[in-house]
Amino acid sequence: MIISRKQVDEVFKKADNQQEVCIGLYKLVYPDWEKVKSINGFPKVARDIDLYIFDKFIRFDGMHHSDVMPGGLWMNRGFSIDESLDDGVVIQAPVKYIKEVI
Repeated sequence: MIISRKQVDEVFKKADNQQEVCIGLYKLVYPDWEKVKSINGFPKVARDIDLYIFDKFIRFDGMHHSDVMPGGLWMNRGFSIDESLDDGVVIQAPVKYIKEVI
């Protein structure tokens, strides 16, 4: 799967707080986000796109969350870097889905 800088920019534009940004970025990787119960690990991305997201988080936090470490949420909850991936490529981490009750 590929995520673009344009998609990342849209997530940041629509968000009012860092939690909304983080969930919005995960929704890019897991389009069926509402059905995800848990994720085992973190999605893997190329260094370029991760640094792009991290820089945007630092600037976003500086504007919206002056009381937190800029980019701290992304450092703790963001994607993992995989040096072998091309820019924009994302590999999902394994997920458990919510079981549907019929």
